[in-house]
Amino acid sequence: MIETNGHFVSVQIKSTIYRMPEGCYRCSIQPSRNGKPYQPGEFDFLAVYVITEDLWYIIPARLVIHGNRSGIRLYTSDPTSKYAPYKEAWHLLR
Repeated sequence: MIETNGHFVSVQIKSTIYRMPEGCYRCSIQPSRNGKPYQPGEFDFLAVYVITEDLWYIIPARLVIHGNRSGIRLYTSDPTSKYAPYKEAWHLLR
């Protein structure tokens, strides 16, 4: 949980070093406790740290929680990628 001026948001924090052959990073978004996908309402934002690039993504949960999705791909060097607008998007947590 993060609190700013009486406003609380829940954040699920993940990290990755797994670089796929096509140049993106894969990040698992399944909880480690049971291996089942997260459900809507379990958190507000996903914070992903790409360790090898010292880079954070702050992604709204609604963009990553649906279906049986087990992971997301982060194309860190592509400014037009799906999650590019959420790179270092700390302002979303205010």
